[in-house]
Amino acid sequence: MKDEKDLQYASLNQMYNELDEMYHAVAVAHKISDCALWILYCVRETSAPLTQSEIADAMFINRQSVNSALRKMEEEGYIVLRTKEDNRKNKCILLTEKGERLASVTADLILRNERAAFERFEKGERAAFVALNRRYVDAVKELFKQERGKG
Repeated sequence: MKDEKDLQYASLNQMYNELDEMYHAVAVAHKISDCALWILYCVRETSAPLTQSEIADAMFINRQSVNSALRKMEEEGYIVLRTKEDNRKNKCILLTEKGERLASVTADLILRNERAAFERFEKGERAAFVALNRRYVDAVKELFKQERGKG
């Protein structure tokens, strides 16, 4: 028989999976990969143009996946890559008009709904939610670090 902690943990995983499925459904509905969706999300979430490395680091997605998704997005006319004035090696990702339209019905939708859901919490609930999630992520990260040290 499962105890209360097991049931809570299962519920937590189910909630994360529900969110993942909602995001995946947005990508599928617009015929883009999940990685392309997260690239659009990251671009829309920040105001400054980002490089491939900055997106990979911000979204915790490996560089090869980001590179592959960017190439496809460029081929399909959603983005253009422009060299930065201060660093010719790294190229910034800029949305084309077609990319802007796609972002408005994908990433903007997600960001708008996430923010609206977050704003349904009271001030103290928001602070507790963020703090508890930070604690959880830090604990999981620390446990993975410990496991790597054993090998």
